[in-house]
Amino acid sequence: MSLIRYGFFGEDDAQRLFLHHYLEALTVNSGPRFAFDQEFAARFRAANKKQVDDHSTLLF
Repeated sequence: MSLIRYGFFGEDDAQRLFLHHYLEALTVNSGPRFAFDQEFAARFRAANKKQVDDHSTLLF
């Protein structure tokens, strides 16, 4: 079984929680497991939409 670490680049906790639960449900019985990367979140977390827009151009 493989592990995929992911981070969430956004300011909305509801969206982050939705993603977390979605990824868990997606791989309940098979496939890779997903783990939230706390270091990524601490390093890149945005506080508002402007920060998300500004930083997303740097990531892609």
